[in-house]
Amino acid sequence: MLATGSNVAENPGRLVINWSTFDAISRCVVRSRGLALNSAAPTAASAETIATFTRNPSNPILRGVRIGSEIAAKSLDALVVHFIPRSETPSDQLGLVDEVIRNKPDAIVLAPFDPSAMLPAVDKLNAAGIPVVNVNERLSGGNTVAYVGTDDYELALATARYLINAMEQRGNVVILEGPETLLTSVARVKAYKDALREFPAVKLVASKSANYARASAAQEMKSLLRLYPQIDGGAGRQRPIIRTTRHRWSSAGVRQWTAWQVIDAIPGAPTVLKPAIVH
Repeated sequence: MLATGSNVAENPGRLVINWSTFDAISRCVVRSRGLALNSAAPTAASAETIATFTRNPSNPILRGVRIGSEIAAKSLDALVVHFIPRSETPSDQLGLVDEVIRNKPDAIVLAPFDPSAMLPAVDKLNAAGIPVVNVNERLSGGNTVAYVGTDDYELALATARYLINAMEQRGNVVILEGPETLLTSVARVKAYKDALREFPAVKLVASKSANYARASAAQEMKSLLRLYPQIDGGAGRQRPIIRTTRHRWSSAGVRQWTAWQVIDAIPGAPTVLKPAIVH
């Protein structure tokens, strides 16, 4: 699903993440620069260069951005260069933008670590004449040529309802949230809680931040299972979190058909999640 300008993706709640999605992201960037398709093989002097700026090296969705951009660049006769900050601290993130500008790419695909803190960086890129395509976390402002992402509220609302129906509309659930500064997590948690209000026999026993990180998820689930031995379902985001929580459930003797709802189910997730519910 691709959203350009101020529009969000069509069919919210039905986004399927795969490498071709990120291929489409980079094609959007290249076309915005007017690069002809199927031109002669590029040289370092003639090819347009697309930069990707992804906030960390380990996030599987952001790895997908980098892989997809390479696929697109090869097919569109462009060059791609990746900028990956050492950490998600503001100094590392904002400092690397200066290096991007010194390298003078023709356009940049930007996945911000913070939708507001990266606005000065967008202003710098604009001033340098480098078009910005925003992906993943949506910037809270700034001048961009396109946004690629999801309607996180509708996405989470649809999948939460699916999870609850898989639980036969009763039981105890937990939510593992992302960072409170990220709009994806804020919108998804709100949707989860709104969905729960539709089903009075389903009880939210806890909602804790795992920061979209495996170590945090492990610690939170360990604590939650001590407090709430009966957990019938849960909502989270990414595969490492779910692998960890499934392990915690198993080691604590929680029944194996506990349902889990996950967003951003990248390749390999179905194997990890079985026999949990995936949507």
